[in-house]
Amino acid sequence: MRRIIVSALITVGMAISIGSLINRAIGPTEGESMSMVMSDFTLAPLHGDAYDQAFINQMTVHHTGAIAMARLVQNSTNPEIRRLADSIIVSQSAQNSDMQRWARRWGYEYHSPNQLTIAAMSSRMQGLTGDQLDKRFLFDMTSHHNTAVDMTSYSPTRARHSEIKKLSRQISRDQTAEISLMQTLLSQY
Repeated sequence: MRRIIVSALITVGMAISIGSLINRAIGPTEGESMSMVMSDFTLAPLHGDAYDQAFINQMTVHHTGAIAMARLVQNSTNPEIRRLADSIIVSQSAQNSDMQRWARRWGYEYHSPNQLTIAAMSSRMQGLTGDQLDKRFLFDMTSHHNTAVDMTSYSPTRARHSEIKKLSRQISRDQTAEISLMQTLLSQY
């Protein structure tokens, strides 16, 4: 019964989030963070297995969106942006694989990321080229990373499994460093 309730909560949360993202298909405005757009991805009220299952489902969606965004700048003329994009693709793909493996091991229901949600995360980058694309990537990925750091903030006290806690620390550390790099790069435009 508990598994059914947790699955229902995740499904409802994902449906609300997808609707929110579709309604804002152009992404956050300059004064709005990705955190605001994705505010329905709340982990705050959950604990233990319910938290871990929701974290896995929500973070894999989030990572898949970041990977899609990074793929759009892999041919940037800026070598630092190319390196950053490659790093995001490699690290977050590996983290997604880890989370999917844990979901299977722990008997959690796993929902593959919805392609409409993923497309919405990178929609403002579509059709841009050159410096415009690079700047949009840096702006949107900074906001996207801030959301991931926010998502990980609940793990120390709410996650059941040490793997989720360790991954959350790694995501927070790595993405905070990447935010700093992106802000530096953005200031050069």
